[in-house]
Amino acid sequence: MLRIVKLLNKLVDYCVMSVLLVTLYYGIYCIIDIYSVYNGAKLDESIIRLKPDGKNNKENIEQLKKFNENIFAWIEIDNTNISYPIVQGKDNMEYLKKDYKNEYSSTGSIFLDYRNKKDFSDFYSIIYGHHIDRKLMFGELDQYKIKSFFDKNRTGKLYLKDRTYNLEIFASAQISSYNSNIYTLKNSKKDKLNFIKYIKNNAKYYRDIELDENSSIVALSTCSRDTTNGRFIIFTKIINKQTEDEKVKSTNDKKIENTKEK
Repeated sequence: MLRIVKLLNKLVDYCVMSVLLVTLYYGIYCIIDIYSVYNGAKLDESIIRLKPDGKNNKENIEQLKKFNENIFAWIEIDNTNISYPIVQGKDNMEYLKKDYKNEYSSTGSIFLDYRNKKDFSDFYSIIYGHHIDRKLMFGELDQYKIKSFFDKNRTGKLYLKDRTYNLEIFASAQISSYNSNIYTLKNSKKDKLNFIKYIKNNAKYYRDIELDENSSIVALSTCSRDTTNGRFIIFTKIINKQTEDEKVKSTNDKKIENTKEK
């Protein structure tokens, strides 16, 4: 009987030790995984130094393409940590698990909807990014859930090879990932005008700005833990800044018109 008791005690000790070891290994795995996620969401210094600034867009984006030919622009939202290169894949799944170097990463990339034009000439463009804690990727979009932050912070920039677009943030919204109104591009004038009304009526916060069917709206979309299959999204309007070539052409056209008038 005593031998059986000792055997059972050893068995219990073995089970307890096994549980402790499994728990320890799992804890170590979680720590490594969390570190990997946060580390993957950070840009290398080699990428950061190539961020366009409105003066060197073409040169820097060409350099960024050496890391990944699908990099075509850079987005920056003022007073946040959102400052990342933008890629576009063959579909909206490609860059969910690939970083800006085209390597596997659970944090993915900041990417433009595959249906959109890369020059952002569409009426409505959608940029996606994972929600990562510690204000990484699009995690800091959560700031726009706070009215005081939304009211005070309304600007950003899109850097393309040949131009820089200013962004004006005018709305934020909590939505479902199945919201077809938000995740469908708009073509007809009627659809565009109805979409503008839809944003205003369904926004968490909204500020009135001039919008019509000729506007260019860019949405930034990320996951939200507030609801099942939730998404949080901010809406911005592109304010077109002419390229240097367009400025020269415009100036020359005005000179020609003035000469004709004389």
